[in-house]
Amino acid sequence: MTASGAQRGRDRPPRRNLIAVLAIVALSGAFFGYDQGVISGALRDIRQTFDANTFAVEAAASWVTAGALVGALLGGHLADRIGRREHCGSPPPRSGWAPSCRRSRR
Repeated sequence: MTASGAQRGRDRPPRRNLIAVLAIVALSGAFFGYDQGVISGALRDIRQTFDANTFAVEAAASWVTAGALVGALLGGHLADRIGRREHCGSPPPRSGWAPSCRRSRR
């Protein structure tokens, strides 16, 4: 590549893919923060309901996020492997499952 080619690359505007990736990352961070806020709001009730010590409450809070990660990975794998329509026939793990399946059926 010549020096003029390298110079032309710097003058280009950001690619659309980069903007889309940055938007997804920003939304993911916002959703993660919202999820953590919901979990922190439930910690007091978890402590009272199950008469849990500090370690048990911390473990419950951390496993909620880990469980969401595992569920997302397994859900994506199932959708890739058996298809979205058949995947939607399995029992729903969360409330947002049904509306997304309804949109996919025609």
